[in-house]
Amino acid sequence: MTTDNALVTGVDGAVAGNVIPFEKNAAGLFKISGKTHVKQVVFHATSSSAVYLSSSPEGVAHIMTLPRDALSNFWKESPYTWGNPKGVDPRVYVALGGASVPHRVESRGCTPPMVCSLMSADLSGFSHGTVDFEDPNWVAAMQQVEQDESPERAVYKSTLAFFRALNRKYPTCPYVDPASGDQCAGHWTVVHPRDGKPFVGCSGWRPGHPSTRCGGHLGAQISSTDSPAVLEELQASGPRPEAGTENCIYIAPKASKAKFCFRHGGVEPRLVTAGGGSCEVRSKLFIPTSAAAGSLQVIDVLRGTHSHVFPVLKPSSTLVARVVRENTSQPMRTLQVRFENMLGGWGEGSQREVATSPDKLQGRACVRGPYT
Repeated sequence: MTTDNALVTGVDGAVAGNVIPFEKNAAGLFKISGKTHVKQVVFHATSSSAVYLSSSPEGVAHIMTLPRDALSNFWKESPYTWGNPKGVDPRVYVALGGASVPHRVESRGCTPPMVCSLMSADLSGFSHGTVDFEDPNWVAAMQQVEQDESPERAVYKSTLAFFRALNRKYPTCPYVDPASGDQCAGHWTVVHPRDGKPFVGCSGWRPGHPSTRCGGHLGAQISSTDSPAVLEELQASGPRPEAGTENCIYIAPKASKAKFCFRHGGVEPRLVTAGGGSCEVRSKLFIPTSAAAGSLQVIDVLRGTHSHVFPVLKPSSTLVARVVRENTSQPMRTLQVRFENMLGGWGEGSQREVATSPDKLQGRACVRGPYT
């Protein structure tokens, strides 16, 4: 067993060291199991898999201690998207400190993120082994995801969808005057009654005409999630031109169901899989089978080079709930800062500070190592 120690500053400001429990072979690789050898070993001081883990052709072993609920969401909470299991080995012996410890191994392949089809090929297919938290394209993409979560953005997106639905359903008003036989030449508009909620009506409506339900002019309710003011803005000026028509940098979060990029005004380019649609990186997660109740020390071995742009991290509700549950005595602003530190500051190598949110909250790396 090697006793190589690399000391770096931990997240609590103390100096922390770790003894690598794996033997090195003649080629200088650490032996994880009979068939798995890696060039690097990294210890993580984190309780979640929401970490940008490094990878390399020679392999990197990431060691972390996770609560059981975090382990059950291991693949879901990772910033990267992982496909269906490529295989499960129920009994693999890991060489830890000279002893053979039984583990269960699950393997999965990386799936590139969805990006705007107007993204440049160089950025879409940007190969990497680690994430550069200072890369301006990645920071901008993270900010766009955060912007999508703001109340103002949510109202705009909902109203934009309603605007497009109105245009599809009512290119013309269906009302036909029974006396003349002429079809109404009016268009949909936002009506502001003196005593009531705004609604969508027809500009050609006149007193005495039948109601919409009785075969009259077009009409629709405006839901509480939509804004009459934004709807009027969209009708007058069209969708906001939020991005250029070339070299878009939008990267969709892994849980997104969107099929189009809505940052180009009236143009709606499709989302496509980055980097040509495939990635060679494979993950092998080693989970001890004889562990007692409580947290488990797991080993995630990543091998290969990502052939796509960095993914962005949109935290799951499960992860948010766990951070709050573990810190019930802290005020929400403290939790918000801690949570953004968790999401923004994980990286490989020495500790660093990064700004990934609009108000420039600083995060610190929850990493000890790597050891080579």
